[in-house]
Amino acid sequence: MKTSKIRDLILDHLQNSKYTPLEDKELMKALKIDPSFANKFKRALSQLINSEEIKVQNRCYVPVSHEKWVMKGVFYSHPRGFGFVQPEEGSEIIENVFIPRDYTQGAINHDLVSILVDGDKKAKGYEGKVLKVIERKTKVIIGTAFKVLKNEILIFSPLLGEKKQISMKPPKKKVNVGDRILMKVISWGGNKQPITTKYEKLLGNIDDPEIDIDVAIDEHEIRKTFPKPCKKQADDLGSEVKEEDQKGREDLKGLECITIDPDTAKDFDDALSLTIDEKGNYHLGVHIADVSHYVQPESPIDVEAIERGNSTYFPGNCIPMLPKNLSNGLCSLKPKVVRLAASVLIDLDPNGNILDYKIVRSVIKSRKRFTYKEALEVLEGRKKSQHAPLIKNLERLAKLLKKKRRERGSIDFAVAEGYIHLDKKGNPTSIETIEYDITHQMVEDFMLIANELVARHLHEKLGRALYRVHEEPDIENFEDFFHLASMLGFNTPKKPEIKHLQQVFDQARDSSHLPILSVQFIRSLKLAAYSPNNVGHFGLALEHYCHFTSPIRRYSDLVIHRLLFVDDYEVNLEKVAVICSDSERKSMRAENSVLLLKKLRLLKKEYNKDPDKKYIATITRVFPMRIVFEIDGFFVEGTCHVSKLADYFHYQNGSLIGEKTNKELGFGDKIEVQCKGLDLIFNQSQWHVTI
Repeated sequence: MKTSKIRDLILDHLQNSKYTPLEDKELMKALKIDPSFANKFKRALSQLINSEEIKVQNRCYVPVSHEKWVMKGVFYSHPRGFGFVQPEEGSEIIENVFIPRDYTQGAINHDLVSILVDGDKKAKGYEGKVLKVIERKTKVIIGTAFKVLKNEILIFSPLLGEKKQISMKPPKKKVNVGDRILMKVISWGGNKQPITTKYEKLLGNIDDPEIDIDVAIDEHEIRKTFPKPCKKQADDLGSEVKEEDQKGREDLKGLECITIDPDTAKDFDDALSLTIDEKGNYHLGVHIADVSHYVQPESPIDVEAIERGNSTYFPGNCIPMLPKNLSNGLCSLKPKVVRLAASVLIDLDPNGNILDYKIVRSVIKSRKRFTYKEALEVLEGRKKSQHAPLIKNLERLAKLLKKKRRERGSIDFAVAEGYIHLDKKGNPTSIETIEYDITHQMVEDFMLIANELVARHLHEKLGRALYRVHEEPDIENFEDFFHLASMLGFNTPKKPEIKHLQQVFDQARDSSHLPILSVQFIRSLKLAAYSPNNVGHFGLALEHYCHFTSPIRRYSDLVIHRLLFVDDYEVNLEKVAVICSDSERKSMRAENSVLLLKKLRLLKKEYNKDPDKKYIATITRVFPMRIVFEIDGFFVEGTCHVSKLADYFHYQNGSLIGEKTNKELGFGDKIEVQCKGLDLIFNQSQWHVTI
């Protein structure tokens, strides 16, 4: 076979619209070229590349006119089957690539994959498909047995979802339905073949709530114990600030500083101070725990901290980034004890405009630890405090800052959260609704201004930082949001723009529809992430933004402190950005998995007590064949198929209309629902909707 003939074969194959990029050996096999012609094949490839008829992308061959990219990246799976790939450093694009469910090629969390990315960017970002799994990072799986047969046991893994079947050979030890098992992967199977595994360890049963957090820690590979060198270093630092450590710092112990945190907080990152002079100018101090003084680069504590990336918070339990004698002790800004801090001292005029600022290493002494609830009681006059004037002045300045933030286009919406209370055995006892009241808002506003100033400072002085970025989405991303707002009765322009988002939230501020709008808004956004490339922060409408205010619980913030205060600090910001973004998502998945299971446990407890109990729910999404709703007060979603409704419903203009009753089920409607069963293994609940 002549080289020219092989060239023609290659070119014809690559120009086929159904061609999937291949490496040289794969391409040779696909063309059925005999190995004896290998040299001619390589020569033909070289000639096509030199003549610029084809090109190489990530070792794969594509035509020059190819409007797609081949790249490598790390895959992150979603329980519903789809996933995202974070492209490796140096790729043509840096943002995550969406992988539809049918194009994952069996990839799971943390797999290194090769993907084909569509060059035509959609409104919500790039889409692609997995070409092949290059390297499996996961060696073990944790799942729950849902069917025990003679020759195999079927396992469900929440991380992989129902679409990925797992089969385990029965061990000598008896396995019961509901057992939560650690398994070693024998074979990853394929799109239609199950993953085959070997029994390694019994973790407990799904009916035991005491192990929920431990299972989540193992399942999501959260580091729980600290290595001995790390513990020793933390112990050697002691429990009190030494006199010599205070030298060369600005002495701010005379300032009236307070902390305001959640009820359960033990690691106090930030303290606030505020004075007002005779001209009405504000002198704000945002004081942040100086972790960088104690945790030196490449020290045992630092090595462990970057492995963790951040602290992970479960109900009633925290897996800290730093050893507890640092996170809850020496670095925590506890009241009435001397602490080292990094202080951002900001002068503002009576209208909240920044006049001047400085960033210094300091020594402070917090006067009082307030919870959000206590601070609110002081503001509302229900509790007396010698620090009441300070808290009221903080509120006054926060309102000025909030107004300026809204004027520049920052999206301002407040969503209540549910806090789950547990007993000593991990059983959920109740869910408390935590409102995002003025005390939460004012602390956030002061942290925002400090973070912004530090980011701008580093940008101007060093020309680099580890930014917290949030890309601006296309207006098409918000079509569903504006459609929903219009259906709920809010005024929306015919041709909405980004600037109109806040106008909708202003209308909905005191409405029962605010939570639904907020959820829809969040679904429309891209994820915020860390990056050395400053593309701004869309949600906050800021050109410069970073995380500086929580170095006890976020490694990104510790890096920012070092950039500020450590001379000749060498760090690979791209690498740290990837690590911190990855660990943040991992912790979020682990936290959410436990929260969902605890909520379902509480619902099951109520169901067992009263199977006929009815709940009020709010419809959050409507589809032609089903409705999705959130159970009020539980912050958990349920769904109901139209076939389960007591009338024949047809879909019309985003709502379901009952044929006999003329009942309309639409976004934001309140409905009465009744639980018909809960499955803790699959994290599912079944509901009946009362019409």
